[in-house]
Amino acid sequence: MTSSNTKINISTENVYGDCDLKCSYSYKYHQSNLVATNNGVFISLSYDKGTTSPVVYNARKYFVSKINIYSPSLHRFNDNNVNAELVIEHAPEIGGELLYVCIPIIESTNSSDSSNLLTEIIQSVVNNAPSVNETTNLKTQIEVSTDLHNKLATPPMILAPIK
Repeated sequence: MTSSNTKINISTENVYGDCDLKCSYSYKYHQSNLVATNNGVFISLSYDKGTTSPVVYNARKYFVSKINIYSPSLHRFNDNNVNAELVIEHAPEIGGELLYVCIPIIESTNSSDSSNLLTEIIQSVVNNAPSVNETTNLKTQIEVSTDLHNKLATPPMILAPIK
């Protein structure tokens, strides 16, 4: 959020110039056990660091430092407000700025693996961690590359690095 409380609009229309190196993003997230924490206004998910960095952005390697689910979303996507947003924060292996991957979550009547997973996470927090700062171990492992990135109705938007 900006100081004027206006949501930042993440849009391909805001990309200027050739989107070659500044848009070079590849990922291979590993499976991770999940612990969900109720933070009152958002849910945070743990992610096992693993032995290799799952993300390369412009030739720099990053590991996952945080995963949060916000509702309502923190940003607008292509000038649209969305119901919720998954924000994956990445830290560089060797110094530098953070990288954020922001994935809009939209309401739909369609059921998919990703919508079922999100429902499971939210219901688990409601049932097992109803108060602020309570945590719950989820029985599901998450693999971001298949469960979230590829199966959401809207592709992820990279907002990075943020100072």
